[in-house]
Amino acid sequence: MAKVMYLFSCFLLGCITSSSVAYLSSLHVSLSKVTAAIYIVLFAVWALSWLADDAIAPYLKLKQHDYYGLLIAVGIALVTGGAMQWLLG
Repeated sequence: MAKVMYLFSCFLLGCITSSSVAYLSSLHVSLSKVTAAIYIVLFAVWALSWLADDAIAPYLKLKQHDYYGLLIAVGIALVTGGAMQWLLG
């Protein structure tokens, strides 16, 4: 149960972070380029995490299916936070 609560709190943190980054881009036109760069870097790190899963999962002391769940949750959190800010903004 504690692991579920921890992963859910990390998911909510990702949604909040993505939403605040998207909010910054709505404040000023020049910040949209910075926001795009942040999302590109996050996507690159996320894609590399998928490619290097066999090396990273043991380093983090996670089972393989927990690691994949974490990656999926991070991806959904980034999309959800940014999309919600875009829909509400």
